[in-house]
Amino acid sequence: MKTLLSLVLCSLLSPLVFAEDCAKLEEKAGQKEVQMIPRWGMKVIAPSRVYFHSAPSDACKIKDLFIIKNDFITAYSTYDDGKEQWVSIMYMSKRLGDTVQGWAKLKDFEYTGTMSAF
Repeated sequence: MKTLLSLVLCSLLSPLVFAEDCAKLEEKAGQKEVQMIPRWGMKVIAPSRVYFHSAPSDACKIKDLFIIKNDFITAYSTYDDGKEQWVSIMYMSKRLGDTVQGWAKLKDFEYTGTMSAF
């Protein structure tokens, strides 16, 4: 019974722990990211969905928010977590009629050129 109660408590608390960790990681990344000026234009080259993340970590994946091969994005900065290169991106969603921002893995993109800041 104790084991079952522990599992239930862990499953209820884990989203809260990850949310806090993602917020802290986003703050850390903001201090150590390398800005791209001028901004980079990039295209998705990954054969499968590229998910947005609230911070540069697999644990911070935003469920059901993704882009697909040949979608174009604007890249703002990069961050190296020691294992993976991440890129802070913005995507103009025609479906949502708005921009979507977050982090994604740099390896999933191809550089297409620089973009004017004006």
